[in-house]
Amino acid sequence: MQQSDNVKNENSTRSQKRKRKRSFFAMGVDVWRYQIISMLLMVVPALLLDNLMSALVDSSGAPVTTANMSAMFNWRLLVFILLAIALILVFIVFEIFGQIYLSRDILNGEESHVFREVGQGFKSVRRFLSPKGLLFALYITIVVPICGVGFSISLTESFKIPNFITSVIFSKPLTAILFVALIAVLVIISIRWIFAIHAMLLDNMKAGDALKKSVSLMKANWKDFFKKFVVIAIYSALILIASHFLCKVLPEYILNRTGQDLPAGLFVDVTGQGLNDTESAVLGYRIAGALCVFLGRYINLFVTLLVASNIVVRLTDRYFAYTGKEPERNVEVSEKKFVLRKVAFFTVPAAIAAGAILIGIFYSQIPLFDYDSMPQIIAHRTGGTMASENSLEGVDESVKKGVYGAETDIQRTKDGAYIINHDSSFARLTGVDKTPGEMTLSEIKELRIKDTTGSGAILEVPTLEELLDRCKGRITAFVEFKGNGVDDKMADDAVAAALERNMKDEVVFISLNYNVLDYTKKTYPEFKTGVLLFGGVGDISKLNCDIILMEEEMSTFWQIMQIKAAGKQTGVWTVNKEAGMKRFMNSGADFIITDEIPMAIRVQEAMRKRTDVQVLVDRIEFLL
Repeated sequence: MQQSDNVKNENSTRSQKRKRKRSFFAMGVDVWRYQIISMLLMVVPALLLDNLMSALVDSSGAPVTTANMSAMFNWRLLVFILLAIALILVFIVFEIFGQIYLSRDILNGEESHVFREVGQGFKSVRRFLSPKGLLFALYITIVVPICGVGFSISLTESFKIPNFITSVIFSKPLTAILFVALIAVLVIISIRWIFAIHAMLLDNMKAGDALKKSVSLMKANWKDFFKKFVVIAIYSALILIASHFLCKVLPEYILNRTGQDLPAGLFVDVTGQGLNDTESAVLGYRIAGALCVFLGRYINLFVTLLVASNIVVRLTDRYFAYTGKEPERNVEVSEKKFVLRKVAFFTVPAAIAAGAILIGIFYSQIPLFDYDSMPQIIAHRTGGTMASENSLEGVDESVKKGVYGAETDIQRTKDGAYIINHDSSFARLTGVDKTPGEMTLSEIKELRIKDTTGSGAILEVPTLEELLDRCKGRITAFVEFKGNGVDDKMADDAVAAALERNMKDEVVFISLNYNVLDYTKKTYPEFKTGVLLFGGVGDISKLNCDIILMEEEMSTFWQIMQIKAAGKQTGVWTVNKEAGMKRFMNSGADFIITDEIPMAIRVQEAMRKRTDVQVLVDRIEFLL
């Protein structure tokens, strides 16, 4: 009798373990299924709204960018804002509302239905249609990605303050401290508001009431919240690190080591009569590499989604606990449904494996992996960190390094001359807090630039003419129209100085001001022009210029391809970190503007020695 009871208990324990495994797997597949189906469902409204926004902008005759925003100051602006709000709400519904309703169903042991959860999400949109609700949606869209805490959407999850702005912020201790303090305040606010969306969805509260409810819940339960979420954060981080290492880092390291002895970029004709030993080895390597890269990323993506959804589930669980609404937790998955979900789940990696094999076989025929050329390097502010900022010595250092161009900024003086200076005043570099427009050329020539290299050199503020003379026959000058005096006269005078020196093909005029560039291109078509952008809507390839120079965060694969398809050149600014350097050396862009010239050259040389798998990985990383 005792033995029979032991057998029953053992069988019961095994049964419970199987149920837990099935329940955990079912949760994973529910998350995976929701992500796949919701992503497909979201494509139509998201693309429709995006195309409507682009069409609206293009109807004004030109795209709207940070260089010509005044073109949008008409009735189109209101319509554009309404379409943008609709697009944001679509992403919030699919990526936040639906996830919370899915978490509720998982906790209650209910069968998940993507259409039901998304439908409930759309019904809940009305809670955002108020001033406080729209402000909260704006907070989710812009502030959460910056501070890194809270619910966010993929539309803006990579949104951050541009590097050229943060570099200015952190250049001074006071502004750096204030910025860090601001981020800390935003983090605290985000934590206090963490349950606001739950209150809106699960308790039908208005936005203002939901925010107050979240603050009161956190105030009453902050000790329990932090105790539990520190543990969740630690094991979530460990799982993500392990997944990243096992699915990406380790296999790619092994493949790259293996491929070092094989010729990179070898053309392998799989339709020919036969392959020699080297071609067979390269073909096998490419197939193995494609399989590891794509399957590894699929598994890593699934783990990432599962970890992220688990956090949402735990947050929902805490909301139920803090509001006294414990879920039923009766998760039961039938044998038949368990098998069906397993089959469905493994169908996708099987398809990915088949696609990866085809990519490995036809690697040589895929244009995506055929890019031997790399961007030309342009030294920021004449020589980057190799010389004092905007100095003639910077030009000399750039020439020594063999880079393509030297970028600099010109401003007009009180008496109509043109000098080289970036800031609105001379305070930072010379200690004199006056603008170029407040001083004559002779007064400016008395100033001395702070040496930043340790050479002890005493440097004058150069003129445009001195810069052109130093660049002529040695390096391409990228001359930026800068300051309050940017106008058509500045363009006329700069062009005259270049023509006087017969430098038509050695100077590129650039600016953040599109109007002056449009004038320059129309009036002097023989000169190349480039517009500097850090944001834009519409087909920016329609801008009347030869080169479109985009800030890092704006420079996506699709933007670069669209511009190049229009027959124009592209560039990225200002790329000063090694990760960004590797990314954009691999982007198809024509130019990279940087302060770190030696690093850029080193990265460029290293990337020329990549294996086929490294090329595949780099290209896929930039594409995604």
